[in-house]
Amino acid sequence: MTIEYNKVVTIAYEMKTSEDGQIMDCRDAEMPLVFWFGNGDLLKGFEDKLQGLGVGDKFKFQLQPQEAYGEIKDNFIIDIPDSSFEKDGVADLSKLVIGQDLQIEDAHGARYRGVIVKIEEKSVKVDFNHPMAGKTLFFSGEIMDVRHVTDEEILRGSLEPEGDGCQCCGSHGDCHDKSCK
Repeated sequence: MTIEYNKVVTIAYEMKTSEDGQIMDCRDAEMPLVFWFGNGDLLKGFEDKLQGLGVGDKFKFQLQPQEAYGEIKDNFIIDIPDSSFEKDGVADLSKLVIGQDLQIEDAHGARYRGVIVKIEEKSVKVDFNHPMAGKTLFFSGEIMDVRHVTDEEILRGSLEPEGDGCQCCGSHGDCHDKSCK
């Protein structure tokens, strides 16, 4: 069976941001990635490269930024005035650190995640680009299984079974803590 729309795919893989660089993400045969192909949960470029492969096939490919998380957009790097960090009427930037993740909520309640890139006297520069924006991603791995999506999964709209899942994290078979299996 080959990978195509409405198949459940199981893979072991590594992702790097350079061919010989540090592994940024990986799943091995004991803790593989299981996903519903074509369901929109993964990068389209990633799925496009896997389409047509079958069990036992190995893969190695790269995704350019425009196929993955996009180019870095300068307008996503924003200066936030120190008044946004006021507590009891006083702006306190002393606890902020460059590289720190920051959650921001706008006036409509939408939340955004950014990373502090610069702290100035009256503002904080925050980068709201995806952490992988602007990066070429290198993938390698193996197709471990391909099966049809079941009628029950289609009705549920998910591969996740009903119920609470793993006791430690709520996961349904994708927990990274092997002691809770």
